[in-house]
Amino acid sequence: MEPGTGMLFVQTDGRSSYFCSSKCDKNSKLGRKSRRLPWTARGRHVKASQMSQNPKPATQTVELDLELTEE
Repeated sequence: MEPGTGMLFVQTDGRSSYFCSSKCDKNSKLGRKSRRLPWTARGRHVKASQMSQNPKPATQTVELDLELTEE
């Protein structure tokens, strides 16, 4: 992200949140978690770590013998 872009939101209790775009700001106000959104950097990081912990099982090829019979 380029310097000077984005938005800094400071809450009344002193916590601050930095948003790269209005899309991120609006989703935060709706109560959505950034780690559950696949288009955020944090969401991609969480998904990659889950994939490394639980790799997909190897697919198996099943051969079928299909014979046409005439009656």
